[in-house]
Amino acid sequence: MTPDHIEAAKVFVETLASSKKHAHRTVVDVPPSDGDICTPAMLHDVLMFKWLNGAIINAYSKHLQHRDFSDRYISTTWFPKFKLNRARGKTKSVNDIDSENLTKKTKVLTRVMDEYFRRDKAYFPMYVNDNHWITIVMHTVKEEFQVLDSNSKGAISQRIRNMIATLRAEISKDIMEANSTLEAKKIPDVSSWPINEYKMPRQKDGVSCGIFVMWCIKYWDGDRWTYEFDQEEINASRPRIVAEIIFSEVNKLEKVKMKIVKIMEKE
Repeated sequence: MTPDHIEAAKVFVETLASSKKHAHRTVVDVPPSDGDICTPAMLHDVLMFKWLNGAIINAYSKHLQHRDFSDRYISTTWFPKFKLNRARGKTKSVNDIDSENLTKKTKVLTRVMDEYFRRDKAYFPMYVNDNHWITIVMHTVKEEFQVLDSNSKGAISQRIRNMIATLRAEISKDIMEANSTLEAKKIPDVSSWPINEYKMPRQKDGVSCGIFVMWCIKYWDGDRWTYEFDQEEINASRPRIVAEIIFSEVNKLEKVKMKIVKIMEKE
């Protein structure tokens, strides 16, 4: 990824986002499973220091998953939401319907084995308090649920702890159902695994939590930070994040990439 790629992607997004006709067209298409789409308006929010749509986190997460992150599974943002809604008896959105299909009995064993337990860690971006993104890591080696919150006050609030406990209980239900189909070795029950918060860099604004989640996925290995960063570096990373999402191999819209390359050639 060169500075020219980053600048051209920025110009492309700014141009389309300023047009009512093109602001909401699809410029990033990450296909199923667990895919998502992004529009110029969504990507422009990254550049303009605005709160991030979950689709941006999903697209970047799948970009990371496509790279060498073989030790971790990265969930979509809508999967924890679905789990919490299902626990409350609410499943109405399109993504919830997709999730319900994915969690039917015939799919549960595959989900448990491939997403929860095939790797050492499963990362869940979670939306809390109607305005904030945090990262939950189910660490299958340490047998704990880790909490990474860029706006932490030093202790997990009871409301957030209850949400994590609900997610844990829903995952446990999947495991119990999967175990009912297994004759040999059973999958560990996670229902009593502790919920532990880990220290992380603090955000200094009210809008960067989504990018902090993306960097938790990228730089937290379940035991330590593999790279040190702060708010200033988060701010500086925004144009590059946009370019990485657009030019990622998981984005199947090659025409969009070619248009940006033409911008580079003209310059």
